[in-house]
Amino acid sequence: MIDFLEPVEMPKIGLESPISELIVHLEQLRGCNSFLSGFATDAHVVTPEAWLSQLGTIYEGAAFPDMESVESIEAHIRDLHRAVVGETGGNYRRIDYVPGLMWDLARFLWVKHPSQFDFFKTAFVFRRLLWIHPFPTENLAVARALAREMLAGIVGNPVLRLFDFSVAFADDDSDNGRDLLVKSESTLRGILRELERATRLSRMDYVRSELLEPALQNLEHRRVLNDREMAAMKVAASIPEFGAQELAGVWGDQFLRSRCIRKMLADGLIVPLKQGGRKYTLNLARLLQSKP
Repeated sequence: MIDFLEPVEMPKIGLESPISELIVHLEQLRGCNSFLSGFATDAHVVTPEAWLSQLGTIYEGAAFPDMESVESIEAHIRDLHRAVVGETGGNYRRIDYVPGLMWDLARFLWVKHPSQFDFFKTAFVFRRLLWIHPFPTENLAVARALAREMLAGIVGNPVLRLFDFSVAFADDDSDNGRDLLVKSESTLRGILRELERATRLSRMDYVRSELLEPALQNLEHRRVLNDREMAAMKVAASIPEFGAQELAGVWGDQFLRSRCIRKMLADGLIVPLKQGGRKYTLNLARLLQSKP
């Protein structure tokens, strides 16, 4: 059992611990050459890079900076809170033990632990910060922002932008954080699930069935598009890159085809592969952000 008022150190994790197994699985994923390509070795499965590249517009963020001192790390966490709530942020709750616990958390972040503990350290820091609850508001947002920065340095932003942070870093602590290792293990499992999902996103069949089809069903249910426009979107979902000719089965007339492509571009449903080009792809980021 960890004494929460004692200086926090990296826990000793035995080989029989479930955490060790999670660490091994995470390191296997990190060891892959790329999360966004190279997983589909079957010649019949193509990586939809035109779609995946768009997902980078959903999440942005820098890696956790390489700080020279414990004090600079603590100041950076205060800055994260200020970035969330504005200039009035960055001040701790007026409780005697909070400044000491935050300095100690910053010290733990500053210490260079073996790289195999990178994922666990991220989960551990996330849970520890939630337990300290240093700020009057938005502690979950700060904890997620800090975790995002730590993971960006581990797996890189292209992978990180595919994460659902509300799932991987949930605030599901009903017992006020009294079992930090158990809670850290839960968060570590969430990180593993999201990394596994990132590998699946490299497969076109997965992107179609799990992302595109539900998004198009949402549009169809809301009757945002007419029947022919809907048919054109389904054609576009069958191939990552398409031109006017691929839509000839929907609009036989060339003039109508060109007019409808311009309308789909104006509505943000498709985007050109290059400026002024006549090859297009579905605007996946726009479709995924579309709400019922």
